[in-house]
Amino acid sequence: MSSYPLIIWIALSVIWFIVFLYTVDRIQKSKSSQTAEMEKRIRFLEEENRRLKEQEKDEV
Repeated sequence: MSSYPLIIWIALSVIWFIVFLYTVDRIQKSKSSQTAEMEKRIRFLEEENRRLKEQEKDEV
C-alpha cells in the first residue's frame, strides 16, 4: 500500500490550516483597524462637543 494518499492528505490539511489562520488574522486586523478609527472619531467628536459647549458658555 502506498503512503502517497496519506502524505497528500496531511499536506492539504496543513495548507488549509495555514489559510484558516491567515484569514482569522486578517479579520482581527480589520476589526482592530475599524475600532481604532472609531475611537479616533469619538475623540474628535468629544473634543468638538467640548469646544462648542465652551463657545456656547462664552456667548451667554
